[in-house]
Amino acid sequence: MAAPAAADARAAHYSVTGCRFARQVAEAVIAGESSPASEEGALIASVDAVLAQQPDVLEKIRAGKVQAADAVIGAIMKAMGGKADAARVRELVLERAAQ
Repeated sequence: MAAPAAADARAAHYSVTGCRFARQVAEAVIAGESSPASEEGALIASVDAVLAQQPDVLEKIRAGKVQAADAVIGAIMKAMGGKADAARVRELVLERAAQ
């Protein structure tokens, strides 16, 4: 039973540390400090940052387990305060994972 606990601990760690950048981006967008073009770039950067923080999830997505992307999408949406388009986030996660 130690494996699920370890996985939960990793997930909690990634959801906190992996989303700091995304949260900073979201705050800048909400504060009106960015344009729509930079918002797309910021969203891409957030996706890349969260995927880099969760290599195990990235490998699952690459292995065809698309539902694993939900953890990444949820973390980004939470960090963005729900302001991002979830469909676009999903599209970017799958696109960036395929690279």
